[in-house]
Amino acid sequence: QSARSMGLAVKNRGFIDKVRVLAMAGKGGDGCASFFRDTRVERGPPDGGSGGIGGNVLARATANQNDLRMSHTTYTAEDGGRGDGSGMDGRNGQSKVILVPRGTTVHRVGEVTFSRISAMQQPSAGLTYITDLLEEGDECVLVNGGKAGRGNAALRSGRIQSFRLAEDGHFGEMATFLLRMKSIADVGLVGFPNAGKSSILSVISQATPQIAAYPFTTLHPHLGIVQAEKFETFSVADIPGLIEGASENRGLGHEFLAHIERTLVLCYVLDLSGADHPIQQLDALRRELELYQSGLSQRACVIVANKGDTEDAPSRLRELREEVVIRDARGELPGLVAPPNGMSRVTAISARDRMNLPNLVRRLHAALKTQQTRETKELDRMVTEPLPGAEDEEYE
Repeated sequence: QSARSMGLAVKNRGFIDKVRVLAMAGKGGDGCASFFRDTRVERGPPDGGSGGIGGNVLARATANQNDLRMSHTTYTAEDGGRGDGSGMDGRNGQSKVILVPRGTTVHRVGEVTFSRISAMQQPSAGLTYITDLLEEGDECVLVNGGKAGRGNAALRSGRIQSFRLAEDGHFGEMATFLLRMKSIADVGLVGFPNAGKSSILSVISQATPQIAAYPFTTLHPHLGIVQAEKFETFSVADIPGLIEGASENRGLGHEFLAHIERTLVLCYVLDLSGADHPIQQLDALRRELELYQSGLSQRACVIVANKGDTEDAPSRLRELREEVVIRDARGELPGLVAPPNGMSRVTAISARDRMNLPNLVRRLHAALKTQQTRETKELDRMVTEPLPGAEDEEYE
């Protein structure tokens, strides 16, 4: 039986979105100093093989990883094999692969060293951007394996035929890396603290975020997989609550905003019982996104009004829907994805009473498919559209 089924408290480990790892490449194999031996040959030539190349340490993106939770933080590749007599080279060391989620940004902390003292560098040593791992199978070499030592057969020259020495293999590179995940889900729940984002995630998926009646309950993102129609699923992230001034790094600030940079669809969660009117909440959320990154407020989005079971909810919902229709007609909500036929631009729900949740799932799934279709068409247009000024030349 699980601890949860037995009624025991289960610690919520949350969503790990950044981690520091130490990568140690393998040492190159030593070369061999040996000579050919045969009953018919008095003094054979050098036949010592070279060592193998040390293994690299790589980072590779995979869809099977949801966050950066890892069993350990030091990754060591295999050393290259030692060369042997009869011209046999040592085998190359096996590389070590660190599997990371898609959308992981890689920074190197400090400089690359060749020391064998496994000491992790602190972030104060300085960060160097390496790459972004966005798609399945994207990979990069973090540290390179050591160069193999040459055997005396490879060192033989025209002047020295009986070379009695061989080279030692070189140490592999070692460095500390900061892995940070930005792309965490297909849909990101965006709203002010205590708007009910965690409650929504818990009722439309199997995720179990911490839920309480006070702001800033969620301090780390939580990820849930939502079952849509026809065996299709999509991922939804409960992102920590945003406050005004987040673009200036107030509150969780830039840490919050970094999570939604590559989210495909935004879901604005507005509180119908909040102190501020839902329209003011929507304006403030979009303003903070735009101040952080130009164009982020125009990301594909849907609008959800939560706590529809409260006393003032009907009047506030009516005013919100009327204002959204007017702004959408004026083109002031460029990212708003048109709802399916018969559905309102604002989806009203109550996560506590589980009211209208099937429509919410259909709304999010439809918006996600619409945005995916848009991106596919845009990619096709970029591939097929000729470059400016690139006209076919006629040859006589």
